[in-house]
Amino acid sequence: MKKRLLVLLLAVALVVSCLSVGAAAAYSSNWYDWSQGATSYPAMLGGCRMIAQSKLLAEAGVIDPSTFNPDNYFEWMADNGYVISINDVKERGTTGDGMIDYAATQGVTITRVATIATSSYSSAQDRAEDVYSYIQQGYYVILGCKAHHTYIARERSLSERKPIITDSGSDKQTAVTRVYHGSSAAGDPIDFTEIYVYSVSGTPTTPTKPDAPAASVVTINYAAETISYDSSKYEVSASTSFSSIISSGGSISSLLGSISDPIYVRVKKNGDTPASDATKVTLPGRTSFLAISFVNYANETFASDSTMEYSLNGSTWTKCSGPTPISAAGSNSKIYFRYSATATEFASSSAEVEVPTR
Repeated sequence: MKKRLLVLLLAVALVVSCLSVGAAAAYSSNWYDWSQGATSYPAMLGGCRMIAQSKLLAEAGVIDPSTFNPDNYFEWMADNGYVISINDVKERGTTGDGMIDYAATQGVTITRVATIATSSYSSAQDRAEDVYSYIQQGYYVILGCKAHHTYIARERSLSERKPIITDSGSDKQTAVTRVYHGSSAAGDPIDFTEIYVYSVSGTPTTPTKPDAPAASVVTINYAAETISYDSSKYEVSASTSFSSIISSGGSISSLLGSISDPIYVRVKKNGDTPASDATKVTLPGRTSFLAISFVNYANETFASDSTMEYSLNGSTWTKCSGPTPISAAGSNSKIYFRYSATATEFASSSAEVEVPTR
């Protein structure tokens, strides 16, 4: 009796196991969270391409993630010969061919705009910046290599001003979010060897950038150490990635070193029109102020002149009209001097001068 019961239980377990394969997968209705670990098909545990392409289809509006998921896409790919079989996710032909043809069945045109070898870039930063540039221009991007494929989330990237990966799994269980740095040496888990760029119906395939602006669109206030520009047209940053924007009227004091430091200005993205290339605006660095033999003991003055200013606290400055009386320091034991800002130069660094006692 016990032996017959054990056989019956094993048979029931086998039936349940068979029914579970091909059943609706436990994917979230939020495509951003889709991972390989949510699949109902064992083959899809290696289906990173299917996940990446499904995420592109979802974000582009080709599929409704509340009613369709990567397992459904895998079934269609197997039925139509774009993967070897329902038991093998190996993609036939050129990467993305099946995705393009599936979109056509939904009345949407997807075009492979470019397939770029990452080895063609001179640096990891250039790779990452080019990917973000494509995203800004309205394209959709999948990264690939022999071992893995992953999707760059368009709207998330635009929101964070850098390329954001929505990966298909961390140990195939949960989707993870990462910044795309351009290579494993720069911080990525693996090196991607190809960048696949797609346009979706209505997205221009040859977007034209506006011309880079003249540096003169940025006005520098050397005394206040701020910049101003038309923020409805332009944006300014201390880096070419424009990951952080300096607001019009914003302070640039922290950017001023002892040598010249650049900032960058470009025409902002406007709808489907991408941002322009950046123009470098060189900021003159601070000069140094040396207070050597600065006290005139006979005249009881500091040897300042009208190009200088002094401060008792290092933050509030008073213009010098000539030599400054030592009495101007009051009861302070120290006083600060620097060269004043001009129409073309920032104020110099300051020097601390000890007030002599009588």
